[in-house]
Amino acid sequence: DSHTATAGKERQSAHPGARSAEGRPVSRPPDSPQTMAAAHDAGAAPPTVLALLDDAGAGAALLEISSTLARSLRRELSVVYVESTRSLVAAAVDRFGGLDVVVNNAANALTEPVGAFTEAAFAKSVDVKVRGPVFLVREALPHLKVSEHASVINVVSAGAWLFSAPVAMYAAAKAAMVSYTKSMAADLAPHGVRVNALAPGTVDTDMVRANGPEAAEWMARSALMQRAA
Repeated sequence: DSHTATAGKERQSAHPGARSAEGRPVSRPPDSPQTMAAAHDAGAAPPTVLALLDDAGAGAALLEISSTLARSLRRELSVVYVESTRSLVAAAVDRFGGLDVVVNNAANALTEPVGAFTEAAFAKSVDVKVRGPVFLVREALPHLKVSEHASVINVVSAGAWLFSAPVAMYAAAKAAMVSYTKSMAADLAPHGVRVNALAPGTVDTDMVRANGPEAAEWMARSALMQRAA
């Protein structure tokens, strides 16, 4: 349940809540431990992005990309605790002056049979895949509301719609995020914040490979392209 957070590219300075004469926002400068990495490019200024990624492979890829940029920021924390999500957002805003996009891709691979769930596993599954993302959005919302590029992307899973007995806790948590995505989209649209869910097919990650080669191959073949991404 490791997560990587990244914030990208600094903008010209202004008060975070500043608005133009027309009322539009103006540009701003841009728990096992989880890693937060922030990146800044000296070129043209796109939105600042804060992303939670779910495994070391994704984090390594992100940090490799960050290494090509002019500035980066990295720290360890846990998004299971609300205090950690608050400090994560604060660190990104402090470094880049604002926040435009939140990507929630936090997950873990806990699997227990239906009817034999342990309280600890159930709580951890919900904390990582639901509690952390939901409260991260809450902490980021004041900054998203004053952004011209505000967007929340919740990465879910096809398991939210399929029979998923072997990974019931995982699928249920992702289904919860589908529901939260709908509610967030309806509630935040008047504030100019777009909220969408992304349900990718099988991706070649540590979590997929941990199921064993036969299961990983089955998951890959279940995709229309007959392969893992």
